[in-house]
Amino acid sequence: HSCTILTTSPNELMRPIHDRMPVILPPGAREQWIAKGTMPDLEALLVPYSGDDLEAYPVSDQVNSVANDSAELVERIL
Repeated sequence: HSCTILTTSPNELMRPIHDRMPVILPPGAREQWIAKGTMPDLEALLVPYSGDDLEAYPVSDQVNSVANDSAELVERIL
């Protein structure tokens, strides 16, 4: 088994945090992706997600090391 995370340029929410973000398929695009359409059709999905329903919040700096792997890494810190 394997997994690949495709990245794209950041949206307005992510731009202050990082220079790229994961590709997030919009609702309804799953079938288009799985259907293995033409390259232009698929490339059209590799764009920054609008971000209207995303939230950014501070997390532990422990996320910066791949050696760390726990649910606590994504918990909000104050």
